[in-house]
Amino acid sequence: MMLRTAAPQPLTVNHAPSIPFAIPTDLTIEVSIAGVPVEGALVCVSLVDTNDYWTGMTDADGFVTLEEITANHIETYDIIISGLNANPYEGTIQVIPEGPFARLHEPEHGRCINTDLGYVEIEWIDYFGLVGINAETIDADDISIDGVTINMPSDQGSGIWRYPYSGSLGEGRVDVQVHAGQVQDNAGDWNVSQSFSFVYDAQSPTGVLHDPTVGVTVYQDAGYVDVSWVDTGLAGLDISTLDSGDITITGVTVDGPPTSLGSDLYRYSYTGDLPIGTITVTFVPGEVTDLAGNGNAGRDDSFVYDPLVITTASMLPRATLGTPYSIVLEAQGGVPPYTTWSLNDSDLICWWTFDELSQATVLDYSGYGYSGTVYDATWEVHGRIEGALRFDGQGDYVVNNSIQDHLNGLSAITICLWIKSDQINTDKGFINCEDPDGGDNVCTMRYDALGSGFGGSNILKMAVTSTPGGEQQLESSSNLQTTQWQHVAMTWSDGGLIR
Repeated sequence: MMLRTAAPQPLTVNHAPSIPFAIPTDLTIEVSIAGVPVEGALVCVSLVDTNDYWTGMTDADGFVTLEEITANHIETYDIIISGLNANPYEGTIQVIPEGPFARLHEPEHGRCINTDLGYVEIEWIDYFGLVGINAETIDADDISIDGVTINMPSDQGSGIWRYPYSGSLGEGRVDVQVHAGQVQDNAGDWNVSQSFSFVYDAQSPTGVLHDPTVGVTVYQDAGYVDVSWVDTGLAGLDISTLDSGDITITGVTVDGPPTSLGSDLYRYSYTGDLPIGTITVTFVPGEVTDLAGNGNAGRDDSFVYDPLVITTASMLPRATLGTPYSIVLEAQGGVPPYTTWSLNDSDLICWWTFDELSQATVLDYSGYGYSGTVYDATWEVHGRIEGALRFDGQGDYVVNNSIQDHLNGLSAITICLWIKSDQINTDKGFINCEDPDGGDNVCTMRYDALGSGFGGSNILKMAVTSTPGGEQQLESSSNLQTTQWQHVAMTWSDGGLIR
């Protein structure tokens, strides 16, 4: 392992600007730092994606000679050098023939195009170029392209010649072969054989709904759809064009840009809730392109969103107190498409739904008849589930004075309810099994601005008193109070702790 022993310094590199094409040649490279030769510098000359590469190491005088290297491509080769306590050097060297040579000018070598131009343009170069190209030697036989017939070229100026062709390009890779001995410079040197290529791709990418699959019925709102982008052409998808504008989804707003899942799959998340019914995913035309510039066509895919929706609920009366009660819920949607359920629970003592909306009494749906009397609270149409009661904190309440005989002596109890407060940092109770006296005992649940037991703030507090066992209190962690709908529950059983 080579470790730096000083701050790295820039390398100074000297070498010839070019080497000849296809002729074994010795290439000498000199490496120094601030005029001092660098010994042991690693040198590599190469052309990416080919088998052309040569390596060496500098001597004590800072020189290395790569002997009889044969460059097989008329291209710009890379020179990479690294040395002890030196910044890496990245340079280039040009490979040129002794006679004229060609460059593919339009389309550029390696480029993807989506239009059959009907021609290619070749730039003829006389690199050593004091003599120039003999234009009389340029004709239709200079190049060939599979599947088409080359016609007589025309001079476009600046050494560029346009070669029109008859016929149509086949889609995919298009090879342009430059034939040796066809073009001469004015010194009598002929061109060498060269090969170029580009990609012709007129196929547009297509988006397909992958998840949910097209036409399926789903019962949950996933918050996203997965799309497969398919490009049947050779160019490949230009992923930089993917964003939130690629698709629209019924009733929601697409967040942008999508997340790649691999294998040409992309996940588009969205904000909002899907409406019930047919959900159309529209692929916006021209939003997604491939590397040849082809834009996607507009099209629609769809699926059905059919969540479980309870349409009606009814209570079947108990035959006698203490026997199971039944609730019949009629619903549509879901998996499978339910019509009714029957729920039985003989342990339910009291159930207030607050759905009456206009009465002075709230009904008890447990079957025990522990209805509540409303004092000053007002009805709200839109609660957490259908209706609700609003309490202004100034003495409003609902009470049943006869349930105490049923509660006293129980060996276990659970109380739960939905609440929504207008403020936090408050000391307001929502369940009391005796007249409020500032204490937390008997059976209570409330908000507490500052807890007394564990030093929390904005907490939820609950308590129960049992015999034996005495009074138990439980405080939540801090900042549990909220102005959003909140489901709170308390449970206790004989011999256990309150939870």
